[in-house]
Amino acid sequence: MPRVKKQPEAAAAEAKTIVAYKGFNEHFECTPAGVTFQYEVGKTYRQDGPIEACRTGFHACEHPLDVLRYYPPSTSRFAVVELGGETAREKGGDSKIAAAEITIKAEIRLPELIQATVRYVMDRVKWIDGNVASGECEAVKEPAHGGAATASGDWGAATASGVGGAATASGYQGAATASGYQGAATASGDCGAATASGTCGAATASGTCGAATASGNYGAATASGWRGAATASGDWGAATASGDRGAATASGNRGAATASGVGGAATASGDCGAATASGAGGAATASGAGGAATASGDWGAATASGWRGAATASGDCGAATASGNRGAATASGVGGAATASGDWGAATASGDRGAATASGDWGAATASGNRGAATASGNRGAATASGYQGKARGKEGNALFLVERNGAGEIVNVWAGIAGRDGIEPMAWYRLEHGKPVKVEDEAEED
Repeated sequence: MPRVKKQPEAAAAEAKTIVAYKGFNEHFECTPAGVTFQYEVGKTYRQDGPIEACRTGFHACEHPLDVLRYYPPSTSRFAVVELGGETAREKGGDSKIAAAEITIKAEIRLPELIQATVRYVMDRVKWIDGNVASGECEAVKEPAHGGAATASGDWGAATASGVGGAATASGYQGAATASGYQGAATASGDCGAATASGTCGAATASGTCGAATASGNYGAATASGWRGAATASGDWGAATASGDRGAATASGNRGAATASGVGGAATASGDCGAATASGAGGAATASGAGGAATASGDWGAATASGWRGAATASGDCGAATASGNRGAATASGVGGAATASGDWGAATASGDRGAATASGDWGAATASGNRGAATASGNRGAATASGYQGKARGKEGNALFLVERNGAGEIVNVWAGIAGRDGIEPMAWYRLEHGKPVKVEDEAEED
């Protein structure tokens, strides 16, 4: 990659600046030509030499949802940027631009990216009379209560702002907005955006890279296309992104977010919310009190940080964390890790070589898989290793329960003790051999 140097944000542009949107990995990095480049908000960067799209320069997209073609919403971060200096576009490509200079203006979240998409389309359409638009870049608005607006042309926009209105944009990169009470917005074309901000509204984006937002109470947002993003921020809202690498977020109370595609991420941050990511590598987070997070794909991560939350990671190498009091964390896959850090929490690792940790007071950690490990690091807790060649450890005063099995899996001995008593060292690993607890080394893998 040609020499790149960081300059103050106030550096003068060589030409008219272009507002665009850029994606990054979770560390706010990009890897052009395999070389990692770190960005910071508020900084301006310049690259010397000729600029060629997809080869040299700093890249960003004018159309906000085009960013999702290159950065999946589940694992990426996004920003509003300004491009300056020499620019280049790919012939026959999307709205991606390569530029000699880029300024990272502000980081934005998925809901803001979707809102920016609607604004981008709305700012470029031609408004016509009536409630049906079939031409390219044509837009219609139906302000009457219960009215319907339809835009079937590419880059078209349909808006139904009245109570009970319906807006549909079926063309490529169209935008549909239903802001009235009980309105419904649907964008079925690729890279379309659907927004229903009224109470009980429903927004659906079924095309590839589509985005759906329902911000009103009881709203439902569904993005079923590949790399789609669905956000329901109202109370009792439900957001579903079933496409690969999609992201679903329900931040309202009792909301439910489901991302079933590979690499999807589902987040329900409201009270009593439920987040489910069933694709491989998915992440599900329920941070509200009583929330439940489930990641059933391999390498998935489920986190329930609210009081009485439940986190389940059923795929291999998954991680389940319940940080609220009385929370439950379960990792049932091979090599999974379950952590319950709140008081009275329960952590269960049922897969082989799984690890269960209960760090809160009165917590219980159970490792029932072969060669599993159970840790009770809080006060008055209990650690149980019931699988073949399992091991357990605990803080002083915690209870330890060990089961010895033969090669056929039959129970031959059991033992119970208290860490810090009768020669059992606190926070040291013990395994039951020939009916007696034997101290074992803290090895990553034991054969």
